[in-house]
Order: sequence, then C-alpha cells, then structure tokens
Amino acid sequence: MVINLRQNKNEDNAAFGKYFAEVDTKEPLNLKGLAAHMADHQKISTFEMIELVLGEMVKCMVHLMREGQPVKLDGFGTFSPSVDGQGNGMNSIEEAVAAGAENLINGIRLIFTPENTKGEQLTSRALKDECVFTFGYLVESEKRTVNGKVRRVQNKTPLSYLLAPEDDGTSGGSTGGNTGGTTGGGTDNNGGTTGGGTQSGGSDDNGGLPPDGGGGFGG
Repeated sequence: MVINLRQNKNEDNAAFGKYFAEVDTKEPLNLKGLAAHMADHQKISTFEMIELVLGEMVKCMVHLMREGQPVKLDGFGTFSPSVDGQGNGMNSIEEAVAAGAENLINGIRLIFTPENTKGEQLTSRALKDECVFTFGYLVESEKRTVNGKVRRVQNKTPLSYLLAPEDDGTSGGSTGGNTGGTTGGGTDNNGGTTGGGTQSGGSDDNGGLPPDGGGGFGG
C-alpha cells in the first residue's frame, strides 16, 4: 500500500504544520478488473465465468439493498442500506406519515461494516497488520479555475525527490518531473538523476480535504 504525506495547513488547528499519512488514491478496479485479478490470482475458473458470477452477485446485492436487506460476505464484511434524512425531521408522527416516506428521505446510503468475528477480523488494526507500506508522494492542494469554476487540484511530488541530496552541479542533468509521475530523461551519458517533478492530480469537488487522521487541513 502506497502512503502519501499531507501537511496540515489549518492555522487554527492544534496539529498545524504537522505531516499526516493518507492512502495514495487510485482509480477503482471495476468488475472486469476484479474478475481478471481473481482469474489470474486464484486460478479457480476462467475470466468469463468469474465475470458472469460477479455480475450476477452485484445485481442481487443491489436488489437486496433496495429491499432493505443487509448482505454479509463472510470474511470481508456486511453491506447495509441506511437512510439520509438530514433536514427532513417532522414535529409529530402524524406530520411524518402525512408527508410520506419519500419526502423524509434525501437518499439511501450504503454502509460497509468490516468483518469482526473471531478468526476473521478485518478491523482497522487487524488489516494494518496485513499491509506492507511504502511511501509515495507529498500531496498539496491548490485552487485553480477550470471552465470558470474554482476547484481544488491535488499536486503530488515524489518523496524520494524531496529527500534526495542536492545536486552539486558536477553530475549530469537532472531528470524533469512530468505530470502523471513519468520519469524524464537524463543526459546522453546517463548522468541524470531520477525522480523529480510535481504530479498534478484531478480536481477535487469535495474540497481536497484529507481522510480521517489529518484533522481539518487547510487548502
């Protein structure tokens, strides 16, 4: 698991200036990708058969969620539907019934509860013990105007580049960092150093805030 660092820039927060860990963001693996991983990793069946089974499982889980039925995947966890009724409270039972259930509900959320039975724990600490961590990037947020709208963009700089010794000028040309984290070329005599550059992430409509643990970071 690749771990990035983000600095708390909220001057009103007690943790201002400190660096916190967060998981490096990746594109989600879709159903075909999961089927391919299972077929390659376990050798239990063909890709086509696994994709078919997973597709049917997803359809059944969506159907069950619509009926309010939680689904437990042994060894993994439980998916449960939950109501988002923020701001829709009524003063009495009569008012609530008269308004109708659909008017009390903004949406239906899906909640995942990790497995926590004996011998099959998937709690945060148990899962941490199963992971192998490597450091990736320093992540910084900045505001940019895109198509007339102000958005937060995540810039990612390799930690290896930030921690590398400064070039004294005697070595070959340094590599240029490239958006997307590609490695730039050095000089023809292979004198260049690796790493370098800033990687720009996609825009973040949620404000670019870090995950839990960082504590109220500023932009």
